[in-house]
Amino acid sequence: MHGRVKKDIVEPSAEEKEKQRQQVRTAQALFGKLLEQRQACAYNQQTFDMTSKALQFHPEFPTLWSFRREILQSGKLADGNAKSVLQDEMKLLEKALRKSMKVYSIWFHRKWVVEKLFELCGAEVQEARQVLDTELGLCGRLLEYDERNFHCWNHRAHVMGLMRRAAARGEATRRAEAAGGERLPESSAPDGAVPPAEAKSEENVSDEAPAEKAAPPSAEAAEAPAAVEAEKPAAEVTACTKDEAAARPPDLVDIDLKLSKDLVNRNFSNYSAWHLRALLQQPPPQEAAEGAAFVDPVDVEAELEWVQQGIYTEPNDQSVWLYHHWLTTLGRGAEQIRITHCAVLGGEVFVFFSQQVSPRGEAVVRVQGGAPVAGSFVALGPDAGVSVVHRRTRPLPASRRRWMHSWRFVPNGGQAMSLASVVELSVEATIEEVGSHPDSSPAYGTRSVTFLGRPACCDEDAQQAPSPALAAILAAKPGEDRMAILEGELQRVEELLEIEPDCRWALLARGRLATAVVAGSSAERQEAAERKVAEG
Repeated sequence: MHGRVKKDIVEPSAEEKEKQRQQVRTAQALFGKLLEQRQACAYNQQTFDMTSKALQFHPEFPTLWSFRREILQSGKLADGNAKSVLQDEMKLLEKALRKSMKVYSIWFHRKWVVEKLFELCGAEVQEARQVLDTELGLCGRLLEYDERNFHCWNHRAHVMGLMRRAAARGEATRRAEAAGGERLPESSAPDGAVPPAEAKSEENVSDEAPAEKAAPPSAEAAEAPAAVEAEKPAAEVTACTKDEAAARPPDLVDIDLKLSKDLVNRNFSNYSAWHLRALLQQPPPQEAAEGAAFVDPVDVEAELEWVQQGIYTEPNDQSVWLYHHWLTTLGRGAEQIRITHCAVLGGEVFVFFSQQVSPRGEAVVRVQGGAPVAGSFVALGPDAGVSVVHRRTRPLPASRRRWMHSWRFVPNGGQAMSLASVVELSVEATIEEVGSHPDSSPAYGTRSVTFLGRPACCDEDAQQAPSPALAAILAAKPGEDRMAILEGELQRVEELLEIEPDCRWALLARGRLATAVVAGSSAERQEAAERKVAEG
């Protein structure tokens, strides 16, 4: 499984079996005593050492790892240096990982220890970076051994999140020093005690107000440092340059791209590495909504050339085709949530979105350019009066946020709306978006969406042709750049099918690409493309 060769089980001899039984009896007695000590809240050096021995014998014991966390936070250990104690803890965890690399409790405890070490570093950014660099090195070695170890991938993503926090902390410190302020205070914890378990989350850090920027220096002040620098000896200037390079935060995106490329080159069937590259190529929802400048770290054409190497190496591998589908047909996740169409039925307005959304705040509807009507959205679903017997889903509390494609607009105060023979309808709404940062932490944002057009009038007898509801299933015409990519990849897939006519992933990709190429064109052309795909 996953390229790992299963080892043959060797039957132990009678002496070895007896030795194992003796070890199990000793461990059972030790485990029982430790559980009693934990119940008695015996937080001291002796019990701490006992847990070390027990976990070296059997590291897959979540209760003992929890007991160690309690002892570490009690501040009752003989060694009063919290950093030294946590560094020894990292050594114990490394031994445990050598025994079992896929145990939840070990990875959870290591994550906890890394967070505490990070907190103890305080404003010492270089020291924090050293701790995190060590973790990244460990994750790299483990992924070389087993590139599909999802425990290691999750831990690495968390460490990269801490790296981003360290970079933000270093930037805030530099700004404060440039403005003449004091350095950020280091973490203050009692001697020998690890900081409390409630670690500050990444969201809280990102919500803090950034430090004020220093005022731009005058021309005279800008020239003065250059003159002083010119008078310095060459060795001193070189030393300063090296220090500045060491203080400069690392390019985290480049680190992720290099790791993912190295792992994929070793084995193209690596879902996690492809997924990491996909996360790096899309901005977080809030930044996208605010229109912040996003530097694309990947050249799409060069990326597709590289992906083609993987496809020709192993045409039947699913992972590389999934990434190819994301790069081409899905447009690298660039499609924005939109209102596909609106409908009028029974004197009410219904709004339909391209994806499941959760509206925020009030919405505004205008009928044929008239006065705006404010209101809220109500999710379409089973009515409150429906019998429990006939309900297909369990009833949800009113406070529960819902994510739906279709919503009913309810005017504030029961305000009436004239919806007879509506020709044009406009809708303005704010929705919530959920995504992922490159370190896999959740990213939240809001986006304003609008709609202006003819609604589907379901109350009228005359049938509208074409129906506005077709926008929900018909894709928009791609831009020139994306069209060139789609046509080029369709030609490549056709060439591959001449060599591998039975490759199911290539057949699926051809159908998706052919449909995407004709999106937004005439109905006859789309039908012809679909018929050609069906006929093969």
